[in-house]
Amino acid sequence: MVSKKIVVNKDQGFDIETAEVIAAAAETYESRTEILYKYNIVNARSLLNIVSAAIVKGDQVEFRCEGPDEDQALAGILSALAKVK
Repeated sequence: MVSKKIVVNKDQGFDIETAEVIAAAAETYESRTEILYKYNIVNARSLLNIVSAAIVKGDQVEFRCEGPDEDQALAGILSALAKVK
């Protein structure tokens, strides 16, 4: 299992556009991908779950990946997230 904590710095937080990018990136990997936020585990492949978590600017979240391609999954999701403006 690999993980990385980040602080959300986008003014809109994890809005629908950001959630779509995260979910699309997570779908391309075999590993289980999750977002840990305020004691909740959010399925990173689910656009609806990400938006429902109501993650806003300044919140700290942890991306966690576990599986055969976990390193690539984590790097891919974080790379996709960095491209969202």
